[in-house]
Amino acid sequence: MSDKIKRVTFGSLQPNIENLLELTPEDFAPASNEQKEGFIADRKSSSYWKDTWRRLRKNKVSMVALGIICLYLVFAFIGPMLMPYGYDEFIAGSENLYPWHYSLEDQKLLDSVSGNEGDGLKAALESAKKENGIHLKAFGYSNAELTRIENGEKVFPHVFGTDKFGRDIMVRIMSVDAYRHLCRIAGFANRRDLRLDFGFYWRQG
Repeated sequence: MSDKIKRVTFGSLQPNIENLLELTPEDFAPASNEQKEGFIADRKSSSYWKDTWRRLRKNKVSMVALGIICLYLVFAFIGPMLMPYGYDEFIAGSENLYPWHYSLEDQKLLDSVSGNEGDGLKAALESAKKENGIHLKAFGYSNAELTRIENGEKVFPHVFGTDKFGRDIMVRIMSVDAYRHLCRIAGFANRRDLRLDFGFYWRQG
């Protein structure tokens, strides 16, 4: 059929559209075995899921998103099993801890600083920190927990600190917030339950 297509002008690649629809019975003849073999790709057949995974791996953004979702699943469901603190566990002496701390030695140095209340005391504290090389250390610990660490005992840190009742914030986020966010992604959460206040409590709207 291609031999019968007339070109508009000599050397032009644009075909004559009027002749494209002039088909003959030869154009509908069954393909020969040699022609059929030419159409068969020389590669292994793949299932639907294999082809989907192959296409997904080529998309870098999708792979990054998949990795984040996997980390979120581990954080929400496996994390609470590894934490030594419970969701409703009250840890006496560990109330209102920040996610950082000063060592016991640094606290003694800071407590010995004297000065006027307000800017004078603040300036004296900053000066003492620079002179003695005092820096905040990661994760929250109470003084009792720091004492236990000095005595050789292992104490799991409060990575996100604690609330006013001494409950570990990280385990509460794992148990409630991450799980609820996954429900939101899946579309099963009630929209009235999606408001989260600073105390990490879910409430009805």
